[in-house]
Amino acid sequence: MKETVKVKQLSYNSILDNISLTFYENSIHYISGSNNCGKSTLMKILNGDIISSNQVFYQGKDINTMSCYEFSKMVGEVLTLDKEFSFTIVKQEILYQLDRLNFDRKEHLKRYQEVVTLLQLKEEVEKSTLALNDYEKLKLLVALQLVKKPKILLLGNIFTYITKKKQEEFMVLLKKIKNLTVIISSNDLSSCLYSDYLHLFHKGKLILSGKTMEVLRKDSIINKLGLDLPFMVDLSLKLQYYNLLEDIELDMNGMVQKLWK
Repeated sequence: MKETVKVKQLSYNSILDNISLTFYENSIHYISGSNNCGKSTLMKILNGDIISSNQVFYQGKDINTMSCYEFSKMVGEVLTLDKEFSFTIVKQEILYQLDRLNFDRKEHLKRYQEVVTLLQLKEEVEKSTLALNDYEKLKLLVALQLVKKPKILLLGNIFTYITKKKQEEFMVLLKKIKNLTVIISSNDLSSCLYSDYLHLFHKGKLILSGKTMEVLRKDSIINKLGLDLPFMVDLSLKLQYYNLLEDIELDMNGMVQKLWK
């Protein structure tokens, strides 16, 4: 699998302690941990807001040696929903972003249609940007990044703004995006089931890292970190303990059928 981002022995003040991580192309990475564990600082470093020394590489290149143009072309970010728009209509906002990228007319229209379809914004394009709810605003902000076709998309602790149902819906949309490394930071593990990799932090250290379902099986460590497992994972592991289930079952109906056999 192709590496997109490499973090090598990254330490920062007393916040991050010797962190090494690899993020892969065409995959979703979920970073979580309790408050003040270092994940927000890591996201700021990945976004270039905090300078590190020869420890973060994008496609093999030290981010400190990248020009602003190279970096902005490669990285998209939505670290907060607290952003103001330039236009009052959603469609105008997306077209304005495309105009700034200086595409020819054909490519311009193609990218517009792609992001509107991908993020299911067809019903919102004629809406006022001032009338958007938090979920609609999140989708628009992501669309404004995706028109650039970045290689990396950084998403901050955005799930605090939207319901669990909308979190799941949004993760399903992200899964459809190709040739992109998505890195999400969240205090909540409930939506990590849609990610490919899970990285758990505690007091500046990387405690667990790997494929999501493999990490979630280590429930005793996760509980010590003060994190709550997704409900179906927690229930499955408890049933496995009593030999009532052989594996993790994420669908309630499927679990009931297996229990009744």
